[in-house]
Amino acid sequence: MPLGFIRGNNEEDELEFIYQERLADSLKRLIGFANEKGVKLLLEPINRYEINTFLRVDQSLEFIYKYDLDKIELLIDTFHMNIEESSIERAIKMAGPKLGHVHITDSNRRAPGGGHLNYNSILKVIKDTGYNGFLTI
Repeated sequence: MPLGFIRGNNEEDELEFIYQERLADSLKRLIGFANEKGVKLLLEPINRYEINTFLRVDQSLEFIYKYDLDKIELLIDTFHMNIEESSIERAIKMAGPKLGHVHITDSNRRAPGGGHLNYNSILKVIKDTGYNGFLTI
């Protein structure tokens, strides 16, 4: 189950750590239930124009490790990564073993090849992480 928009935004005057503690508490409650049902929980970094929390892979991993949410994996989306990451390939390497699912759309939300992303490089790095799941559009 992707935790994209469903995780909500940080409230206007809310401190980031308050939001993160609240979210971590909720996720800890969900992890056991999800495991019983055989459902993966996937945190998706989303670009700043659509949400105000966890925009990049490093922020998402920091949250997962800080709150011991080891059952949560990442859902990466090359469209969002194109906006937020300084290097898509470096971010994919960083996600490494926490890579749980991949959305692979180009810089303009079209199919790979319809924008300006270098899919030869991106696909090689995904393969190098050992990820063997689906690539979805």
